[in-house]
Amino acid sequence: MTYTFVLFGKTYQAETLADASKLFSEVRDITGRGASQMPLPTISMNGETAGHFSYNGKIWAQPSRDWRPGMTPIFDPTV
Repeated sequence: MTYTFVLFGKTYQAETLADASKLFSEVRDITGRGASQMPLPTISMNGETAGHFSYNGKIWAQPSRDWRPGMTPIFDPTV
């Protein structure tokens, strides 16, 4: 099982959501972009949407624009 996401025209692959979150956060930190300038890519697995990043590296089942109080991420790098 491989997760993929595209960021700044480059495709990244990760074996786990934890690895995907780490890769996203590394690229975010290298670019120095703030939350309003950082794209939030969709994560795919086998051509299907598996999740969506938020700026802090959390991964959600829905895009951040659909966030509502009480929703829980499917992966949280702070836990």
